[in-house]
Amino acid sequence: MFSKLVHTSVPSNFIIIPLIIIAGWWSFFLGINPITWSNDKSILLSLLPQEMFLSPWGGLIAITTIIIISLTLIPFTTRYFHGTTGNVLPTVFFISLSSQIMWISSQGSSIIAMLLFLFIIRNLFEVYHQNRVFRLVFNAGFLTGLSALIYFPSILLLILCWVGIVLLRPFSLREFFTVLVGLFLPFLFTHAVFLMLDQEQSLYTFLNNAFSISYFKLLGIKQISWWSFLGLFAFWSITKTFFSGSLKKIIIRRYFFTFLVSFLVFTALILSPYSDKGMLAFLLIPLSFFAAISISSIRKSYYADFVILLVVFIQIFLQLPYLK
Repeated sequence: MFSKLVHTSVPSNFIIIPLIIIAGWWSFFLGINPITWSNDKSILLSLLPQEMFLSPWGGLIAITTIIIISLTLIPFTTRYFHGTTGNVLPTVFFISLSSQIMWISSQGSSIIAMLLFLFIIRNLFEVYHQNRVFRLVFNAGFLTGLSALIYFPSILLLILCWVGIVLLRPFSLREFFTVLVGLFLPFLFTHAVFLMLDQEQSLYTFLNNAFSISYFKLLGIKQISWWSFLGLFAFWSITKTFFSGSLKKIIIRRYFFTFLVSFLVFTALILSPYSDKGMLAFLLIPLSFFAAISISSIRKSYYADFVILLVVFIQIFLQLPYLK
């Protein structure tokens, strides 16, 4: 059944993907859990009045972005992981897991930044396959800067760029500085825009507040249950991948460790005093690939089907109205 997704390009049971979408987002469609936006973590969105973020269109924009990311993941997986996971399995997990970011207060801007995160990863992975990488590392840095303007905590993707370059090719100090140049260009342009709009002081105020202490808090059964499940699922997926033999290929192993660095960096920041729940979005793509690789290594199809059905069930259960 679901395990056919592992080694097929266009699975015969492709209908399950719309079903998983409905399972993951049913409470939004029924208006039980509306998606909200905020501009407190976005430099660019801070220029807009707060009233704009109360519009119901924000939820539709967020879900549209999720769909775009999901569709983009298919050719991305085909390019880098087809022999390991098939084409669509990471997309299935991403669609399912992403449904639970609806109760994150600043998830709107973090979802857009997550789309840029996927293109950053793509540029880093291409570094392994090409000799001339100046354009690729510059693009990775530039997209990181643009992502930070949209959702400021994503500036930590700079660490991912540096570590990814080290993992995927021989060390070069010039490439490190190239990433920094790409990172600063969007900030220079944005500073000029704030100057022209006479909003320079608000920019400095935003940057000062961006480093204020804000502890992550688990509120209610829903968040405690979800984080418990997410932690156990991530631990199982990563452990299963390590011991499954799926990392025998050098390039797959380097891809995996690049994702793992990203996962660990944002997990550590979520647990730090400077946390923001929107950072959860940056765990979803790496975790989707961890899950897909681990499921692909399972020989018994009914076991793989059970794990996928469990994830879908959790999405449905945690959105029930009585879970607050």
